[in-house]
Amino acid sequence: MTELIAAVYATTTCIDIATQRSASWQTHCKNEDALQFLVQVGCTADDSLTTSILTLLKIAIDGVPFDSKSESTMSRMSEDEKSLKSLAHQVLDTVEKRTFLEFVKKYLLEHSVLSTRWQAHSLMLGFFNTSDCSHQLKLVNTMWELWPFVPSAGTRAAQFVDILGYATLNNDDLKARDLRQQVNFCISSIEAQGDALLSHPNANIYASLVPFVSVDGYYLESEPCEVCYNIDKPYSVQKLNSIKSDAKFTANSQIVKLTSTLSIIRLSIRLTEVKKARMIKSMTIYYSPKNIPIVELKNKPNLWQMARKVSLSPSQTEVKLDFSVPIVAANIMFEFLEFYENVQASAETLQCPRCSASVPAQPGVCSNCGENVYQCHKCRAINYDERDPFICHQCGHCKYAKLDISVLAKNVVAVDPIENEEDGKKSETAVSSLLEKADQTYKQQQYMKAGLESMLQSIKEKKSMAGLSMAPFPTSSSATTVAAAPPSASMIGPAAVSTYASAAANALNNNNISVGSISAANASMGAGNIMTLGGPGVQALTGGGPSTLSHAAGSLVLKNVQSLAYCYAIDCKSSYEELNRIMRKVGAYRREMLKVDPVAYTLDSVDTVTYRRCYGCRASSITLSLKLLQALITAGSPRDPFDLSFLSFLLRLSQSAGSTALKEQVKNALCFFVKDDPLATSQLTDMINSRVSSALNRGTWNDVSFETSEEISLLSSLLGMYDSCWEIKLRSLMKIFIQAVDRLRTPTSSEAGLLSCLKIIQTFIRATQSGEPDKLTIVPVQGVHVDLQGWLRGDPDAAFENWRKRLPKAKPKPASLLPLPPPPSSSSSSATTPIAKLVKESLAKKEANVRKPAKLAMKNKPELRKTYLIQKYGRRWVEKFYKIDTTESVNFDSKELSWLKTLLFCPGSVQTRTFSAGLLKDLSQNPERRLKVMELLTTFMEDLPIYGESCREFMELYRELAGTSEFAAFLNAKGALSIVCKLLDGQIEKLHHLETVTLHSDLSQGVAVFELSKLLSTLAIPSVRRNKRVSLLSTVLGGYLALKRIRLHRTRPIEEAQEILLQLLEEITSGTEEETKIFMTVCVETLKKCPKEDLATPVFVFERVCSLIVHEESDVAEFFVTLDKDPQQEDFLQGRMLGNPYSSNEAGIGPLMRDIKNKICTDCELVALLEDDNGMELLVNNKIMSLDLPVKEVYKKLWLPTNGPTDPMRIVYRMRGLLGDATEEFVESFASPNEGQEDNEVTYKLAKVFVNCGGLKVVLNSLENLLNQPLVMSKTKPLIGVSLKLLGYCAKITSGRDALLAPSLSAIQSLLPVLRLCLEYDLTSIQGSSGVVHLTDQILEILEAVLADSCILDKKAYANFAKSRGSIEDVRNLLLLSDKLKARQATMSMHFKVLAGLTYTDKVKMNLIFDSFKDCFDFLKFDDDPNADFTNQLDHICTLVSNVETGPYAGTFKDLALERKLVDACLEYIGIRAPFMKPPLGRPDSDEWKEMASKPALKYVLRLLAGFATGHSASQESVGKECVYVIHQLEQVSSDEHVGSLAENVLEALRSHDEIWKKVEAARRATREEKKRMAMAMRQRQLNTMGMKTNEKGQVTAATSSILEQMEDLAEETGLICVICREGYKYQPTKVLGIYTFSKRCILEELEGKSRKSYGYCTVSHFNVVHIDCHMAAIRLARSRDEWESASLQNANTRCNGLIPLWGPQVPESAFAACLARHNAYLQEATGHRDVGFASGVHDIKLLLQRFAEEKSFHEDTGGGGPESNMHLVPYLFHTALYVLNTTRLATKEMNGVDKYMTAAIPSWKEDATSVDGSFYHLIVSLMVHTPERSKQLANAKYAHYRPGMIFLGLIHGLYTLVFKDVTGAGEWSSILADYIRKNDEPLVKSTSALLGMYQQKLLAATELSQILEALELKDEIGDPQQFVTDLWASLA
Repeated sequence: MTELIAAVYATTTCIDIATQRSASWQTHCKNEDALQFLVQVGCTADDSLTTSILTLLKIAIDGVPFDSKSESTMSRMSEDEKSLKSLAHQVLDTVEKRTFLEFVKKYLLEHSVLSTRWQAHSLMLGFFNTSDCSHQLKLVNTMWELWPFVPSAGTRAAQFVDILGYATLNNDDLKARDLRQQVNFCISSIEAQGDALLSHPNANIYASLVPFVSVDGYYLESEPCEVCYNIDKPYSVQKLNSIKSDAKFTANSQIVKLTSTLSIIRLSIRLTEVKKARMIKSMTIYYSPKNIPIVELKNKPNLWQMARKVSLSPSQTEVKLDFSVPIVAANIMFEFLEFYENVQASAETLQCPRCSASVPAQPGVCSNCGENVYQCHKCRAINYDERDPFICHQCGHCKYAKLDISVLAKNVVAVDPIENEEDGKKSETAVSSLLEKADQTYKQQQYMKAGLESMLQSIKEKKSMAGLSMAPFPTSSSATTVAAAPPSASMIGPAAVSTYASAAANALNNNNISVGSISAANASMGAGNIMTLGGPGVQALTGGGPSTLSHAAGSLVLKNVQSLAYCYAIDCKSSYEELNRIMRKVGAYRREMLKVDPVAYTLDSVDTVTYRRCYGCRASSITLSLKLLQALITAGSPRDPFDLSFLSFLLRLSQSAGSTALKEQVKNALCFFVKDDPLATSQLTDMINSRVSSALNRGTWNDVSFETSEEISLLSSLLGMYDSCWEIKLRSLMKIFIQAVDRLRTPTSSEAGLLSCLKIIQTFIRATQSGEPDKLTIVPVQGVHVDLQGWLRGDPDAAFENWRKRLPKAKPKPASLLPLPPPPSSSSSSATTPIAKLVKESLAKKEANVRKPAKLAMKNKPELRKTYLIQKYGRRWVEKFYKIDTTESVNFDSKELSWLKTLLFCPGSVQTRTFSAGLLKDLSQNPERRLKVMELLTTFMEDLPIYGESCREFMELYRELAGTSEFAAFLNAKGALSIVCKLLDGQIEKLHHLETVTLHSDLSQGVAVFELSKLLSTLAIPSVRRNKRVSLLSTVLGGYLALKRIRLHRTRPIEEAQEILLQLLEEITSGTEEETKIFMTVCVETLKKCPKEDLATPVFVFERVCSLIVHEESDVAEFFVTLDKDPQQEDFLQGRMLGNPYSSNEAGIGPLMRDIKNKICTDCELVALLEDDNGMELLVNNKIMSLDLPVKEVYKKLWLPTNGPTDPMRIVYRMRGLLGDATEEFVESFASPNEGQEDNEVTYKLAKVFVNCGGLKVVLNSLENLLNQPLVMSKTKPLIGVSLKLLGYCAKITSGRDALLAPSLSAIQSLLPVLRLCLEYDLTSIQGSSGVVHLTDQILEILEAVLADSCILDKKAYANFAKSRGSIEDVRNLLLLSDKLKARQATMSMHFKVLAGLTYTDKVKMNLIFDSFKDCFDFLKFDDDPNADFTNQLDHICTLVSNVETGPYAGTFKDLALERKLVDACLEYIGIRAPFMKPPLGRPDSDEWKEMASKPALKYVLRLLAGFATGHSASQESVGKECVYVIHQLEQVSSDEHVGSLAENVLEALRSHDEIWKKVEAARRATREEKKRMAMAMRQRQLNTMGMKTNEKGQVTAATSSILEQMEDLAEETGLICVICREGYKYQPTKVLGIYTFSKRCILEELEGKSRKSYGYCTVSHFNVVHIDCHMAAIRLARSRDEWESASLQNANTRCNGLIPLWGPQVPESAFAACLARHNAYLQEATGHRDVGFASGVHDIKLLLQRFAEEKSFHEDTGGGGPESNMHLVPYLFHTALYVLNTTRLATKEMNGVDKYMTAAIPSWKEDATSVDGSFYHLIVSLMVHTPERSKQLANAKYAHYRPGMIFLGLIHGLYTLVFKDVTGAGEWSSILADYIRKNDEPLVKSTSALLGMYQQKLLAATELSQILEALELKDEIGDPQQFVTDLWASLA
């Protein structure tokens, strides 16, 4: 091992040197025998040296390593240079041939690592490229000697074959000679391996498995092959704990026994939770490859080998060890040798693990409980040998560190080495045991093989072990146990196999993979003979895991196919893996035995070739040989034509191979071998035809498609390759196709032969259309035909070349290029063909577009001459073209093509229909043929209803062919539209018939209707809609309505057909007004034919008519809403809506907002609010929504305009009134977009069309039919709603109301029962933006409009109308139902208005009404007993009387009231209750009048008098005769019952009577004069009381009084006031005011050059002022809260942590200083900044002004406070800093510092720019120590920077010029400034507001430097700003 490691290290060093100095390495190798040595060593070297040896050879040969991207210089040398310099020659000449062959064989054929084989491939390529021609030939011949070893190498030979082919084809000598020998080598190998493959014992079963199972491995081999199936896993990272089987520990070591032997190349150790008391200094890793007990390992150190010793630094926590040579370990030991001891840490006091008492480290025993503190904290074990061990010897716990160990390793097969005779015997025993186990596994495998054969035979015979029932794919993933031990060989018979197969099938059927539990299987296999049907479970069946299997679980699979797949993919695979694992271990033992006695064994060498029996290796070798053979033939090597036997062999191999990849390779090879070889192609196609024909003619097995799939696939591949023999291959295909067509009477033949042929033909046609010139379709002409039968027989005269020669020679130019005139008007039949018409039209259009530009372009005579000739000969060509008769070119006979109809409608195969339709589509690329195909398909349409859902593909083809308007017009001309309409009507009638006879439905019902509807939509082009408008509209509307009536047999196709017809209907009816009129006429006629019991059809028709009359806004699609609780009511409302966002289509989210409220109450268990519409509010966009509003309208009208469609609509719900009255806007309804001043005659003009075509009669008849049927609300309400909506539209126009007044229509009589129904059930409907509409309101509006118009009729017309306006029973019923409208006053008014209108001029009806209310006029009785019923009756009669119309007909109602003394009763009551009847009446507020006003009946009496007197002179005279003065007196009375307003209404009703109105005005005038007199007297008394008087001019003057002087002192505070007590310096001059602030720690300068930034603090505020005493008092009262949490309540809910004090004019300095000290303490606590002084205050001001300059947010940390608040704060921050400056007397020092800074040299500006105390800092200090004049002198020196800096400078300028402009005085500026700030709080607030305005309007708005300089008043001093900046930067450079 040591020598190997040294060798690896040496070779690695050589590679490093050779890579850097490749020329020196090549020179060394040329002078020494290094290359020969490397080749010899490479033959026997360990795998660890493989890459190194190959790399050294590669660098020596061509000078570059493997991973280099540079090109070798050797490859560009000439032949002479190569002969002199190439080291490849040295290797090829000096290395023994046998050694070289062994080297190539090892690395290119036998090595298991793919990357190593590619490296060897690259090395051989280097040998070849750097050798001259002779040495290349030598290398190639040497490598061909290894060709016999390719079959045994299998897939590993891919790199060898690749380099062999490359070298063979690129050697000039071999090219000059003949490659026939190499070709024969390949053919011989293919034949030999093919014969062996076909004769393989498992060949038949593998070939049979391919169609049913995805064969990814060959699991029935008796010799496990590591080449085809390698069970080794790659290196992966594994945790040591996951691969540990056992562990032992000592005080300083850890021994781990692994679960298996591993090859480890990296080991990682991570230390966590390291204690400094004891840290690892060095450790050693040992390993042992022997698989022996761990106890023995612990006691025998000589069994261990040292892997690595490593030293650690004191703070190292991770160790990574890479092993240049992988260590093979079954056990690992970690020994910790040395430690870093921390004496101080180890001597500390320890804690007792039992009683937690402190225990001294010496002696380490608890004095309290006696426990040893050094015991293990995990298992309590005590190490008596070592007091403080590093690792617990019992559990391995380490208290000083936690070890996390992982390895990069992989499992290997390793055995213990044989070191003595005893080890040899153990190895022999182990081999014997393994072989016995392998034999059992092999027998089990054979048992499974027999079961597979039985299953395959059962599948072929169409039988199932458990019957032919279908079973779902099992989803269980449990492990399977069928048997524990295989049966004996004698038991493997038919009975056992049948039992095993049946057991597997039954287990799969029961979704249980445990087949061994079946008693029948156990009985047949014998007691105790239970075999393991191994495998990890069903999920391994697909190789993908549970998700793959669950996806396949939905499919249904035949049980025996399912059992077959399970048995092979799981059981056989697991058995094969076990056998492979066993034999690999046996091989490892045998290799150890070979090491002991190498002479006794002989291994394979280059001289002996041993072939594997592996099926996969043989298949791989054939694949590689075929590829090489194709490469050799492609290179142009001469070859004899392949004989028939070889082609037949390859054909048989392509059919019988058990590998899909091999089949495809053989097919590709066959196609390649017969390319451009007519004889071979004919032979191959003849063999294919004979096989397919025999299959088609055979009667034993009907599954022809399965039997002939390989032949057809091969034929498809042949046709996919274009060569000169395409006609032979196509002829073979057509023979098969025609033979299948002849046998079309059997469905099997149609799907088997025809389907495959159709696919190939379609592919072939599409290939020709892609542009292959020899096969392009040419339009046939007269006299040139194809002899199909002769062509099929192979007649040369019928060949394609001869047919093409007979075509016309001349090929004219495209017609689109010639500006031709219209074709001649000839009577020839050719001029009338469809294709001719299409050509004419296209030429005419293009001529118009070409001629004018051509004329403009031609300017000279040559161009004119050229154009003339083009036109001349173009005309001649056109004349000849139109004389050609093309009618005979294409002629389809529908009888002869009946087989085509069978294919297009084949019910048993979707693919057959699809490919047949696709074939016809491809054949229809020519316009003329397309028209003929369309005619043929039109003849097939008559049988369309027979085929049902089998017509989909046909209809899709038909629609696609008719896709353009020209071809659709052609079909319409052929009568296709009539046929479609007829078929559609028939199919719909058939569906309606099924509705009446059966409940059993088929999901395919309606497919024909759906397809016909789509076709009808395609054929309905604009010209058809225009010319056949009525018939098309009738068909579409009738079809849609008929489909809408289908209920029991509805399917998805029917619904889709209904949608298509509806869309077509909308397109037809959304055109001109004329089309709309026609549609309405058709609708009316359709409804006249509609059955009476059909209630759905009228609903749809009326809705369509309504949408045409008034175009409503389009409905919104699906949207989402979020339901959120009001954050302020979190503590009051339980639950939360967890499904956000909710879809609008989800149940409960609509249609009304009330439904959302109910969903919230349901989901949040707010049961009390479920039925209460007043308890919860819903808010959208901060507006309260009415619960009657539709959700979609709220989204469309309120949410979308402001938020857009991306965000879900947010609905906030809350309890009403919980936190006070709501202040948000309440949205009760949305204004209609059509509201406002509009002309109904224009808006509803289309309603006139509906009225004129008799639509009103249809609507009224529908309502009458509805009332004559049993009442079903789900059908009744929609019809009533839409009918009333339509009648409402008609009632808005004059002609509609006139029609409704017609006695013949009896509209009122028809609508009254509907009104009664609406009143009884309170019917509602949801109508667009109106939301919930009460149908009662709608019908009352209609009746009101009609009855109002009836009042203007003449007497005769009104008399006729009165006969049709309802009976006396109708009036009685409406009276009885009046109580239903108590809660809706507006509706009640309309109701009584209609009720009164029904009774005008009819005394019987009017008397009925008055009789119903006769008891109500006993008003005195009502005063004594005002009960609810009496009140309700009085309210009704008042409403009725107040809604009586004016006019002669309505006056009859009031005449009868006078006649019945009803007005007199009211006047009599007033006379009884009035205190006085004549003036003087006394004061209105006297007790007498108040008593009268309090009578319950008075308000009803006044309402009745107002109603009777309105527009009725007789009633007005009765009222005005006696009661004017009394009513006028009541007009002035104030009461809760609004008696004054009611009395005023009575007097206003008298206005139309001139005489009485004068009386009313006189009474009102007298009252006004009296009130004026009394008011003046009262005014004088009040003035006297106040000490005031009126002068001669009537002006009020105040007398001099001391009271006014006292009032002057009560003025409001004008300065800063406390937010708690609302007082300031005026009333509390000695109290200290403070400003709430928020300060946080921050970096003073982001661009500071130091590694460790300087920190300070920055302050912001909401500028809320409070007395310090008030603040402290509030804190004391709120003890439960934190100080600043409580303070935030006074600070407008803004965070704060400081209270900066203000030094008022009369505030003692001691009080201010104490508050300032407290504020400094606040700052230290909040920011951690200890040095709070002048400098920190200046930095605070600087950072605040920088926020302004950089436009940063002020409230991101506090939640409140903006620019204005913080601008107010600035002067007081200055004052605080000034106070410190003045008290410390440092003003002079700071002034000198500023002056020095201002006069600094320009080069220092760069350094100062990023310093903490830079320009901004000194600007602030300058403002504190310099007067404005001094500041201006220094301003121009430095501070002209870009925007933030200029804005900062602007703020300083503003502070000088706006805030501190009035600062004057003698002395130091800092003292004067501080004193000004102290005494001028109100001016400061105003001036800072002005500064804020300047900041926002000038500084921020400035876009150029000149604008800012202008605002700073520096423009004149600086001059040109750009030049100034340029000079400044130049000086800084």
